Amino acid sequence: MTRTAPRRLGLLGGITWHSSIEFERLLNEGVNARLGGSSAADLVVRSYNFQQIADAQAAGDWDGLGATFAADARALEAAGAEAILICANTMHKVAPAVAGGIGIPLVHMLDATADAIEAAGLDTVALLGTGYTMRDPFYRDHMAARGITTIVPAEPEPDRGPRPHLRLPRSRRGPRRCTRLDPWRL
Repeated sequence: MTRTAPRRLGLLGGITWHSSIEFERLLNEGVNARLGGSSAADLVVRSYNFQQIADAQAAGDWDGLGATFAADARALEAAGAEAILICANTMHKVAPAVAGGIGIPLVHMLDATADAIEAAGLDTVALLGTGYTMRDPFYRDHMAARGITTIVPAEPEPDRGPRPHLRLPRSRRGPRRCTRLDPWRL
């Protein structure tokens, strides 16, 4: 049977309003391309104040973030969502807490990424992302479970000490053009 209406999808994020816009645009374009006419995605969105997320990340409060995201996912489920999507790679660190707290599927971006990597015939990929995503093993371990080796760039200054995340101050104000690619100094 061919679907004539999209499933209602619950979005946790984007984590910044810039990414929220991009996720919603891509989802709407995909639904419209598939269903045609004036079709659009059926979305229930939990938008976040990124400063609160960043503060919790910097404090290492991943358990608190997991509890918050799981509670928010339950609220989206209660609002009729048929599946949940976490709209940020870094926040997939709390995906197990979210998946364990809901009775509907979690659409895992890392699984979709692994599917695309496998479809391209690759078994080794490079990862650029926030410092949390590149340093913490959750992303690399998820890929390794699928037989994919994930490499990250080496930090150029080993004596700097831990840095909680990439310095991307302008990214919170919107997209910008990179004139050089140094993932540890953007």
